[in-house]
Amino acid sequence: MISREPVFVDTVHLVGLLLVDDQWHRVAIAADANVGERRRFTSHGVFHEFLAHVSRYGERTRAEAVAAVRSMGRDESISIVTHTEALVGAALDLYDGEFRYTRLSLQDCVSIQIMRDFGISEILTADQEFALAGVTPLLRR
Repeated sequence: MISREPVFVDTVHLVGLLLVDDQWHRVAIAADANVGERRRFTSHGVFHEFLAHVSRYGERTRAEAVAAVRSMGRDESISIVTHTEALVGAALDLYDGEFRYTRLSLQDCVSIQIMRDFGISEILTADQEFALAGVTPLLRR
């Protein structure tokens, strides 16, 4: 049976989709196809990480990344969650509490909090640390 549950889009996935020489490029394309038309969630913080990561790849890549972010912003099947004070506060609690002894970043904790808020159990990422939060990373070799 095909899942209709929403999925969260992480930075690793966006980088993999954009950069053909990225180690996750083929896996990201395959995972994107497997997810199909399921509702997607992401956040402005993921966009910040994505744009920061690709900024060193030159003008053309930067323009392609900006176009991808703008396209996602217009796509009605993608929900982009804004970082509110309450969301960041909850993520800080995770960062300093439940995930204190992990490698999860504050942005990862923001993503986890969003997934918990919206009942999302799968994430388009290769970062296996998300499994510590009971979330299934979908990018695997």
